[in-house]
Amino acid sequence: NNSAITFGEGKNTSILNMCTNSMRRATMNLNQWIYKTRKKLAKNRLVNAIAKPIYMRLQKLYFEYSANSALKNEVNTVEQKNIWYLDIPTHSNLGDLAQYWRIKLWLAENYPDYKVHEISAQTIYYAEERFLSLMKKRKKDDLIFFQSGYCTQDLGGTHDYIHKLVIKAIKDIPIIMMPQTILYLNKENEKSASKVYSVNRNVFILCRDLVSLDIAKRIFPQNTAMAYPDIVTSMIGSLKVPTRDSRKGIMLCCRNDSEKYYSDESLLQLSKELNKIDNVTRSDTTVPCDYTQLKNDISDHVLGMIRDFMNYKLIITDRYHGTIFSLIAGTPVIVIKTNDHKVITGVDWFKGIYDKGVCYIENISDVAKKSEEIINSYPYDQPHSYFNENYYMKLKKKIENWWINQKEGDL
Repeated sequence: NNSAITFGEGKNTSILNMCTNSMRRATMNLNQWIYKTRKKLAKNRLVNAIAKPIYMRLQKLYFEYSANSALKNEVNTVEQKNIWYLDIPTHSNLGDLAQYWRIKLWLAENYPDYKVHEISAQTIYYAEERFLSLMKKRKKDDLIFFQSGYCTQDLGGTHDYIHKLVIKAIKDIPIIMMPQTILYLNKENEKSASKVYSVNRNVFILCRDLVSLDIAKRIFPQNTAMAYPDIVTSMIGSLKVPTRDSRKGIMLCCRNDSEKYYSDESLLQLSKELNKIDNVTRSDTTVPCDYTQLKNDISDHVLGMIRDFMNYKLIITDRYHGTIFSLIAGTPVIVIKTNDHKVITGVDWFKGIYDKGVCYIENISDVAKKSEEIINSYPYDQPHSYFNENYYMKLKKKIENWWINQKEGDL
């Protein structure tokens, strides 16, 4: 049960839980202070000029040591049936971490007799030779799953490099790419990816939106591609949502990165307009906390953010998982523009299913008026679990059928 939360019984257990929660909050506050201080120092030009080269060198040595140590430990845990879950996130975006958490649960539920090995892109990148050596120990029934997200792209990071490394090196077992947003801005990078994918037919690409599907069919014609919703949508309908009476205010959940479309000034003006309707709170799905702290308790952090979304009458967001978290919370959501297709086309999944719960507004000047309309008319009822029932309960069978067809095509 996705929504099951166990509470301690008895006075002693309650006191222990209170102490544990207090310590957790204190640790979180300390980590947030360290995180913010580190970010602030990085903006100082003098500190940056002197310390950055030293820091980068030490960081590289640390990453190499950590990566090799992690893979060394994996060697002794290879079993007869293994799932290699690759490119797991190592940052503090709760949307990406929610995908990681749900994929882990889905793998455990659907492949209970498999040993799951989790390996990050960072680990593979900094210990490439040891990783390839480890993969030589793979068994004939093994499976590779790649992390879902905005990963099949050339906008930054090592995702594309890791994808190509694995696809080029491993051609005898299934490679399943959990729902991807795909975009290559540089044509040479696109050609490079296309060339690598073309020599390995055993790659099953799930695409998070129809634009990504069109791109996949065009540049990866040798591979099977299929439109599939983000796995976090499988949580919609799994939690009991509150009624209108227990909700207050509007949340503006917006990003602050290269995908951001509207300026801070535009968002500030929107906040002022919305404050005439109800109190406005600003937030984001990327939290000021180190990944290592979040990973220890991902489910609590993700559920905590979703339950926070339940407190509001309306969410306005340019975050894809801000949209999904809102639907899980039973809170209506207005989606505003970003610099690419990911969020806008992602909304298409909800048309005809949750029409009252989500809408896209092209022009930010129209958001306040629409907000008032939604707040006055939305029923705040329990959403149904459409995506889990129609997609994720059926995914394993789709993968099995695809692999049967692949093997028959090789005969």
